Parts: sequence; structure tokens; C-alpha cells
Amino acid sequence: MAAALLLVGAACAADVHLDTTALGFEFDGLGGVSAGTGPRLLIDYEEPARSELLDFLFLPQFGASLQVLKIEIGSDASSGLGAEQSIEPERGHIINNAGYEFWMAEEAKKRNPDIKLIGLAWGFPAWVTADAGNVSAAAAQFLADWVVVAEQNHSLTLDYLGYHNESPWTIADLLALRAELDRRGYGALKLLAGDAPPGPGWQSPDIAQRIQTNATLDAAVAAVGFHYPMSILPRGVDDSWWGAVFALKQKRWSSEDYSTFSNSNGARCLGKLFNRNFIDAQFTSTLVWDLLWSTYETLACTGQGLAWAAEPWSGVYGVMDTVWMAAHTTQFTAVGWRYLKGASGGAYLPHPDEAGKYAGSYVALVSNESETADVTVVVETMNSTDAACVYGNGGWVNVTGSSRTLSQRFCLAARACAGRPDLARDGLAAFRTVVHEDDYEADRFVELPRVSLDSSCCFTASLPPNTMTTFSSVKGAKRGRHQPGDTRVTRPPEHSPVGCDDPKPPMNTVPFPFPYRTDFSWANATRFQDFPVYLSDQFGSFHVRDGVLRQLITTRPASWTPGVFSDVASTLLGSKMWADYSVKTTVRMPPALPTDPWPRVTGLYARFSQGGFHTPTAYELSLNELGLWNLTKAFTNDAPLATGRTGPPGEAWHVMVLTVEGTTISASID
Repeated sequence: MAAALLLVGAACAADVHLDTTALGFEFDGLGGVSAGTGPRLLIDYEEPARSELLDFLFLPQFGASLQVLKIEIGSDASSGLGAEQSIEPERGHIINNAGYEFWMAEEAKKRNPDIKLIGLAWGFPAWVTADAGNVSAAAAQFLADWVVVAEQNHSLTLDYLGYHNESPWTIADLLALRAELDRRGYGALKLLAGDAPPGPGWQSPDIAQRIQTNATLDAAVAAVGFHYPMSILPRGVDDSWWGAVFALKQKRWSSEDYSTFSNSNGARCLGKLFNRNFIDAQFTSTLVWDLLWSTYETLACTGQGLAWAAEPWSGVYGVMDTVWMAAHTTQFTAVGWRYLKGASGGAYLPHPDEAGKYAGSYVALVSNESETADVTVVVETMNSTDAACVYGNGGWVNVTGSSRTLSQRFCLAARACAGRPDLARDGLAAFRTVVHEDDYEADRFVELPRVSLDSSCCFTASLPPNTMTTFSSVKGAKRGRHQPGDTRVTRPPEHSPVGCDDPKPPMNTVPFPFPYRTDFSWANATRFQDFPVYLSDQFGSFHVRDGVLRQLITTRPASWTPGVFSDVASTLLGSKMWADYSVKTTVRMPPALPTDPWPRVTGLYARFSQGGFHTPTAYELSLNELGLWNLTKAFTNDAPLATGRTGPPGEAWHVMVLTVEGTTISASID
């Protein structure tokens, strides 16, 4: 274990020596996770706002400049904050333009052709799990079909493919997937295993043992991914488990991380995660969940991610401080760069006043092993109080931070200056972000005067508290801007970590249009075909067909998210700020199928709140095909507020109205 954690807590000498001749782990990039309907409302934005925000996420040397994108493989089941459409709701029935994740990947590739793409399922269509004895083969077929659609219909070449997010898997599952991909000619597509929090008690507690004891699986898996690894299973909790993981030859990634409200505290949390995930356990890639927040505030986890785009009706979007935390690494590196070896590659900075404590950290990378290689050093000085992460400290070492500015000398290997005369002449570019609530323009990703190297190829860095600073020989980095102006959402001045379960203030600047009406005689845009504007599916798959909104899934998919809400095919729109209002819809129920497990039902929710990961609260008016109607407090076992029966609705259209005003609820049918 000690050898595997060589970099943990390494105390820096008065000078930090960066041996650019000794290369260590390959850098696999920083990126985002587009999943769980997090980006749902972005597709409803008009241009140029939509493209502007995508530039801030993906355009090289502009904003976050993401190097990796993981996208959800939709299943029509809830994946956290809603449901994403499946390309194959029934075996063999392929929908080439289902959902919006292919579009997201296309936009990312358009801006950065070198971005790495990963696909991962959160759920499966019902046909995949219908035969318990054939799930491995069915899942392999479904995932391989998705890869084919990505390549043949969207010109997307996947770099890695995962299996099932935070869910149990067997050796047979991954070997069947590997065999199916090989059979179809996708031998170059690499498998990412795990994709769950680390340690005993989670879905893959013996991942290292499985790989180490099965040579075929060992050869099939290229990388192992863990979720929130430095926070959920700190060092000392189960060092023997970590030791086995570190013995693996596969790449080691934090394939989902952060999940913190993107206020100033959240940005500082993310900044330190990018450095400390490598320093603590040599995770060579960190992926941020969620890529952006672009769905309704009434759902859990609102306001997380790198950007905010939950107001397509106004065009307002937000570029969060988290964007610039990523930029400090991504604008100065590329996938395939190398961390320096040992403590040269990354370590903690000693506290200037308190022995045995730390004030920050650094990582150092080079573009290649030649004398003319580019070099980048990223330093953070976040403290444990002002940079707390929702799932814990965000590292194995408690960095208390310092209240005063550090002065730290970094020395490159002599050959770095010998091979790059321009470094001795021009020095290194320097960029800094000071994360606080004030003076946004002055303190985010600001270019500082270039830093000179002395005759020993050393430079001295001045490092204020709670800052991210980059020193690099790479040219062209900048804080991108779109004119006129960058529309930005102001965050509340909160310093504590805020997670999915915590209350958050309203963030919308312009309320959802009220009153609102649509007859579904149109669809969103040609690119999204029958995707209904503003509606966010929570379970099932709603499409606009012939001027009618239809729910097309008749057999329940296998959902990742547990809870009552996962059982209800539903879609939502509106505002959690609405209190007194009426909702009216005209509905029709097609005849039931012989395979339907219960009578078909339709209805309305009002005062819907939470949802997604949690059982929501709402009032519901429902009508089933037998004519039974109920007015209930939804998602509870409470007795109906009112109930009754009409004639069987048949295939006629019926008008349903649900009104809430103060403490009064009223409803009508026809």
C-alpha cells in the first residue's frame, strides 16, 4: 500500500524540483458527464445563446475546453433527473435520432475533434432484462446497436464504452459485450469497467479481484472508473481494497465526481479535486457530474455542474466558476501528456506556519519526453473550510490552508531550459482564478504578467489563499468571451457544501411563461424531430406525433433510480414558484394491450416538487381506462382526497382540469 501511495502527503522542500526528464502516468483528460436529463432544456435555446454556451464547454482555449465527454445511453427509464430516449425501445426497432446525447457529442466534436467520447447506460429497455437467463447477451446487443447508430448515423467514434452505471455486473456481462463489439468490427473500442463508488458495499466490491483472477477479463478491460473515490472511501477505511486496485494495470479514473452546488464553495471544491485525485491515488482523469444544469429547478440536485442553462424562454445562461477551474488544466494540456514521475508530478504544499499541515497542492505535466516539450504546473491553495465537497473532504489529506499568501519556488530540470531557449527568454505564462462572490470580471482566469525563470531554470510563485494558478509554456490560453457580453447567473453567497438533498434558492431570472398553452401542432426543431418543447420526461418516452403528445413505451424499462417515481410514465414543465394555478389537458387512452399488467391511466400533477433521485410531492388527478378517477396526494399511501367513477373513457378525447389555490384543490373531467 505504501508504494501505491507514494505521492500522498509528500512534503515539499523549500524548492519544488520538477524533473521533466522523468515521465510518469499518462494524462487522460478532464471532462463532463452528460446524463440524467441534466442538459434537457439546452436544446430549446435559440441561437446564438445555445452555441455560445457550448463554446464555453468544449471550444479549445476558450472556456472549460473539456477533453472528455461521457454521454448517457438512453433507455426511456429514469436515470436520476428524468428519462432519456432509447434508440431501441423494442428489440430491433431502431430510432436513429432518439434523444439529445448524440447531438451533444456532435456539438462537442464540432468544436474539439480530439475530444474523447465515452458511452454508459443508466438503465435498459424492458426487452433487455425480460429473460433473466439472457441478460448478458441482450445487453451486449443493445449497447452494440447504440455504438452502430452513433457511428453510422452521427459520425461519432466512441473511445470507451461502459456497461451499467452504479449497478451490479458480472464477468459474463463484460465478456459478452467485448465479444459482441469484436464480432461487429469494434475491436478498437475500449471497455471501461466499474463506474460505481469504490469499496465494499457498492455494486462492484471485488472489481480488482475479478480482473486479477480472470485473464480474459483482464485483457478485455482498458480502464476502471470510480465515482467520488477520494470522498466516499478515504484512505485508511479499507487500504487493502485500495491496494488491490492500485495493483491493476488498467487506467484508473474518477469517472464521476463533484455533484456539488456550483456556488463559490463548489468551484473551490472542484478545483482541488482536479489536482488531488491524481496526487492521492493517481487518477488520471476526472469527469464532472453534471456537465451542466439545464433542467427544472423543482428536481433534486439543481444548480450543479459547469454551466447553467435552465431558461430557454429568456435565453439567459450562466458560465459558472467551475468552468475556469477546469480551464486551469485543460487550456494548457492535452490527452496523452504525461504527469512527471513521483513527487515531481504532484504533491502537497507544506503549511508555512504549522508543521505537518498543508496549504495547497500542485501537479506538473509535460507534453512529451523531448527537450523541447511543453510544461504545465497547476497549483491550488483551497482550504477544507471554504472548499468542502458534498461527499466529503475531496481528498485523503486534510489541507487546512493558509490565511496568508505563499511564496513557493519551482525548479525545472536544467534540460528544460536548455532545450527551450524561449523559456529563458520569455518565461512562463501565468493565469489565476480567485474564487469568491465579488468582482467576477477581475478575478476569473486572469492572465498575469509572465513569470521569469532564473539561471537555474527556477521561478518563484506567489500563491494567495483559495486560488487556482497555472504556469505554462503553452501559448494561446484565454478567457473566452461572446459579445455582446457574457450572460451570467449570480450565485448566492453560500460557503457550505450544498448537495442534492439541501434546499437551494431560486435561480431563474425570468419566470416560466405564464399563462402557458400549447396544442403540440409543432415540434421543437427539425434536428430534434418530435421532441416537445420545454417538456422534460421523467419516465417513459413522450413524442409529438401528428399534433398529439404521445407516451410510446408500453413495457416498463429497467430503471437505475429507485423509488416510487420511477414507476410512473410522466413528463413535466413549469416553475416550482407557481402556487395558485389551473392545469388543463385534453387526453385520450388507446385500448390496453393484452400484456399490460394493469389498466391504463392518465392524469395531471400540480405543485410538483423534488423528483428525480427522491420521491416527489404533488397533487394528482388520475383517470384510468375503466372510468375510475382519483384526486390524491401523489406518491403517498394516504387515502384519496376524492374518488369516483365515470363511464369508461373509451377512445374519445376528455378534458381534465386540476386547480390549486391556497389550501383548496378542485378537479373536473369533461
